[in-house]
Amino acid sequence: DADFTLKSSDGVLFKVHSPILKLSSVFFRDLLAMPRDPLDVGMPVEIAEKSDVLEALLRIIYPHDSTPPKPMILEFMCTLQKAAEKYEMHYVTSYIRKEVMVRDDDPVALYTLALRSGWKDIARYASVQALRLS
Repeated sequence: DADFTLKSSDGVLFKVHSPILKLSSVFFRDLLAMPRDPLDVGMPVEIAEKSDVLEALLRIIYPHDSTPPKPMILEFMCTLQKAAEKYEMHYVTSYIRKEVMVRDDDPVALYTLALRSGWKDIARYASVQALRLS
């Protein structure tokens, strides 16, 4: 039933449902609202992100009956957050914020992610966690 195809930078194709993309992303809502050349209809839309990032984004935004994303290391969460910001996927950002708050394995990486994302509350939390380790 998927009606739209995304192609990652490493060539992996993802068949997706455009209504889910429209609801989850300002970027994709605007993209899908633009008229397309009839010759391009059905052609994959190339995305700059690699397949692991695109897969994680899609797993987060799809309804909960799909397989949840695999546990992620903080470095990957930084990459995922950049993509969420790029595609204006606010639910993904909320998801990442919740995930990082239960992580205390690398407070320095968490602090870096929080600063890059403008999350002052999480940066403060991470700095306290880092001080406890020293």
